[in-house]
Amino acid sequence: MNNKIVKEILEKKFKKSIFSGYDPFDVDHFFDQVIIYINDMLEIKNSLENEIESWKKKYCELLEQKDNLVNQNKILKNEINEYQKEGYGQKHLNRRMDKLEEKYKTILLQQKNKNK
Repeated sequence: MNNKIVKEILEKKFKKSIFSGYDPFDVDHFFDQVIIYINDMLEIKNSLENEIESWKKKYCELLEQKDNLVNQNKILKNEINEYQKEGYGQKHLNRRMDKLEEKYKTILLQQKNKNK
């Protein structure tokens, strides 16, 4: 707020006209200043309200982005867990296959030796 204008409004004294009452020029001039000040304040108020709405919209967009990222994070964690389970399972299967291949080779060698 413009303290000078507020102070001027609060301390404003009107000259009395010769015929009683206040000088119309002084009164009109004073109210012209009040109107200008009020218009300025309304413009500032409107500008701030628009800015608030803009920030509210941005805030909602950021909340939505956050929710999307949280959901993506959950999906990725689940996928990682699945890959780890499958990876562990795959390693286990590979070891079993290696052991079976060794047993198979041993059996084949034993059969060859019997056939000789």
